[in-house]
Amino acid sequence: MKTLGLAFSARKRGNSLNCVEYVLKRLKEQGFETCIINAYDCQIEPCSHCNYECFAPELRGKDEECPIRDDVKRIYGEMKEATSLYLRF
Repeated sequence: MKTLGLAFSARKRGNSLNCVEYVLKRLKEQGFETCIINAYDCQIEPCSHCNYECFAPELRGKDEECPIRDDVKRIYGEMKEATSLYLRF
């Protein structure tokens, strides 16, 4: 099972990241596949008058490209993968 840790802090090595790393380390010791995303290292732009292109496959059954070029698509993909694996059990 894949476990995704998300750390959101204004500091590169903030308490949020330390806590997520601690939990993921314990889960990895128990055999979980782990992945961490530190938002500090990501480019995240606010949505702007969109038509929810990020969720087009789920909403409209087709792929659409988000007009904003940032890391949100990758983050959503990681979240979806971890959730999909979880929902199979």
